[in-house]
Amino acid sequence: MIRSLILSLLFVSTVAFSQTGSFSAAQVKRTVLSTHVLPSEYPTYSFNSTHDLGYNNVSQTVKKTWRSFFKISLDGIPVGHTIKKVVLNSFITDQEYTPNNFVVRIQKLSNELDFSSDGSNAAPLFNSIHDIYNPIAQYNYGDTLASDITTHITQADIDDNFFIVAAYDTESYNNSIAKISFSVKVTYYLPFVLSADNNFTDNSGTGTHGQIKVDGIIGTAPYQFTQHVGKSSTLEAISPQNSNDNYQMKWHAGEINSSDWTRNGVSAFPAQTFPLTVRSDDNGQSYVANLRKVCNIDFQNQFSGTSEGGQMYVN
Repeated sequence: MIRSLILSLLFVSTVAFSQTGSFSAAQVKRTVLSTHVLPSEYPTYSFNSTHDLGYNNVSQTVKKTWRSFFKISLDGIPVGHTIKKVVLNSFITDQEYTPNNFVVRIQKLSNELDFSSDGSNAAPLFNSIHDIYNPIAQYNYGDTLASDITTHITQADIDDNFFIVAAYDTESYNNSIAKISFSVKVTYYLPFVLSADNNFTDNSGTGTHGQIKVDGIIGTAPYQFTQHVGKSSTLEAISPQNSNDNYQMKWHAGEINSSDWTRNGVSAFPAQTFPLTVRSDDNGQSYVANLRKVCNIDFQNQFSGTSEGGQMYVN
């Protein structure tokens, strides 16, 4: 009894509290400086981490601009697990001057971008930002950014196990140079515990609910199984079976009182085989196959003073 109670409490704890895991994503950072010395038409580029971003009019003939690039690893997500949320956090840690209306912008870049630190890669990296007015997030100097960027994470990012973003400012105000703190927190779903069940008690005398099939495995209902959010399991009702009140229970596909699968009492699927895709709110849920009783009914006419049975129509 004590062991059973402990197991029950562990199951409740798993369902209630252990639905997600999280980690602070590892990152590789590259900061590129563009130096434009007039009257030269083109700037020169170099890796330089004196500042992380900003624009500085050094003199009437020398202008410097910094941009930082971050390769964010998704390696902390266990194989097969599904991302719940990706939050980007950033704030200014050190600024040489006191800006007023400068804006830090974050832009997502292609994973095909060369992220090497070879000196020849400084220019392509800096110029990979083609449109500075197309950020996925931004914040004013003095503010703290905590931006949910989950919708910007693609299946290609998950397959590559990383994504790349850049941080820069409006680059239109002098002396907007600064260093920033930059981090990404990834939250992912742990495998959910679900159950597949029938709507009757069987005749085994153990209080179980007959048999049910999940992903090709026949088990005793209610049958618990685990699956990841967004992944699929196949539930199949086994028909016929026998209930504890001596009725045969069958999957009924007719128009009247037809069988179905329900979730929280609401119809979820009409066919005997249910291709279930696990939802983000499915942890601890039970999917029930509603089989129907097979009843044998005798109809008889009764006439006084005669042995004739007459006729009867049953629709």
